Amino acid sequence: MADLGEAFNSLKFQKKLFQNIDYFFTQRTLIEENDYFDKNMNRKIKKIKVTYNFLALNIPINSISDFNKDSNLSFEIEIFGDEGYHYKGTLTSYSGFVPNFMIPIKGDKKIFINISSNLSNDNNQNNNSCKKFISFIEVPKRFQINPESVLLDIQIEE
Repeated sequence: MADLGEAFNSLKFQKKLFQNIDYFFTQRTLIEENDYFDKNMNRKIKKIKVTYNFLALNIPINSISDFNKDSNLSFEIEIFGDEGYHYKGTLTSYSGFVPNFMIPIKGDKKIFINISSNLSNDNNQNNNSCKKFISFIEVPKRFQINPESVLLDIQIEE
């Protein structure tokens, strides 16, 4: 017998009015150098290991079926983080590949992304198509807080 809970599961059979955005998280670790003077007024370099966390967004142009090289593709982008990250702008592509985004994460736990794509043809400006891409992204614990800078006890004298 079929499970009635499965048959009436509204989350499984829900129709979406918008598309989801492809994304992933990444970290970049850099070693930065800071100059300082010791007590004998000798110049020394202290190396500091710094980790930066990013959210990489893939702008979904594959789902736009009418896109060709004669079309202008523009994106209205809104990105909000719960701890203060904010971006609102427009990206317009006239030719070539559409770039992707890397958003710095600085303590945000949740990020809201709203991308509206507008496709207009040069020959016929009345033929516009629009798609919405909306995502609420939970930032994993590993990427929420930038680790404290670790001092490497490597000192180089000049």
